[in-house]
Amino acid sequence: MISPPNAFAPDRPDRGATYNARGDSPARGRAALQRRALPPPARPAAKIKTAPPIPQPAPNLAWRKAIPVKLEPDATTGEARSLIAAACLAHLRGNEACLLARAHPEGAHQLRVALRRLRSIIRLFADTFPARRKNFFSQEGKWLLNRLAGARDWDVFLDEILRPVTDHHKNDAALRSLRAEAERARDAAYAEAAAAIRSKRYVRLVAALATWAAGGTPSSRQPVADAQAGKPVRALAWQLISRRRRKIAAAGRRFDDMSEDERHRLRIRVKRLRYAVDLLGSLFARRRVERWLKALTDLQDALGALNDIVLGRRLLARLTANSGSAAAAERHYAAGLVIGWHAHRVRKREKNLKKTLHKFAALPPLVKPQPNLLAVEPKQPVQARGKTVQLRTRT
Repeated sequence: MISPPNAFAPDRPDRGATYNARGDSPARGRAALQRRALPPPARPAAKIKTAPPIPQPAPNLAWRKAIPVKLEPDATTGEARSLIAAACLAHLRGNEACLLARAHPEGAHQLRVALRRLRSIIRLFADTFPARRKNFFSQEGKWLLNRLAGARDWDVFLDEILRPVTDHHKNDAALRSLRAEAERARDAAYAEAAAAIRSKRYVRLVAALATWAAGGTPSSRQPVADAQAGKPVRALAWQLISRRRRKIAAAGRRFDDMSEDERHRLRIRVKRLRYAVDLLGSLFARRRVERWLKALTDLQDALGALNDIVLGRRLLARLTANSGSAAAAERHYAAGLVIGWHAHRVRKREKNLKKTLHKFAALPPLVKPQPNLLAVEPKQPVQARGKTVQLRTRT
């Protein structure tokens, strides 16, 4: 038996190998056979052209106002609460980026407005809310308001209280030093506000608010049954708003005798009523709602201007208390300039404020009482001398 030729023997000619016509050497023949025995070389992989990355839109750093709430006349209390919760959620989240980037002072303000609108509607419908939900949103909303308060307070101080004085005394070194210290305090307050927005506690609050807006409950332990959810909201809203209006009118009659704390509480009442009318205004006549909102806005602005001066004195006391002996005299001098600048405006503002209170008290009711609005159930017929008598219901 003849064994096949070894084509890969190193030093021996291949007798069974064939060569090309040019008379290649055995070494060339062995190389050719070796190349045939190996798999063909793979082609270099073609370069894959990847699409350029899609540019991501920059976050919207503009501040946003509240979204109008449109309620149908026959809306139930549960439907109204869910729509209002959705509007407050959109308002809240729409201003997060603005605050985190410090793009505009209104970002912090609008975040606080969103929380106050939410808390005002919870207070208005306090008796109709399940207790667990009411307590959760009241506590968490108050926590977040406190974390945002410093940023807003220092914004107001620097822009509304200090700026008019520094614009008039542009070359005053004491005022410049006071402003630099206030700006450092504002930076610290914004850091605290940003930490709150990035916290897990805030995420839980937003998630619970989204669940409420979708018609659910913040917790599985929360009872689903809500006896008030299916009742018409229009009659209840009218009664609650009217009650708040009477309290404000009664407090306004003794405005001259009020302390600063009492005036502050009056301002909070006015603000809550304004938010309630704004959120529920689509249930009532548009012209009357516009008159109410105009009067409440003027009243809130007037009370807010007085409160800003009180806030300014409190923050000035904090700035001067932290100053050392060398800067103490300079800071106290600057604080005196600021307080004196605004003091002479208080009397005029108080006079205008009392006029605004009288105008609000003289406004007609938001809606006229009607039997179908108040939903008064008719009395049962009684027997009198053998006849059926239907008692009339006073409206």
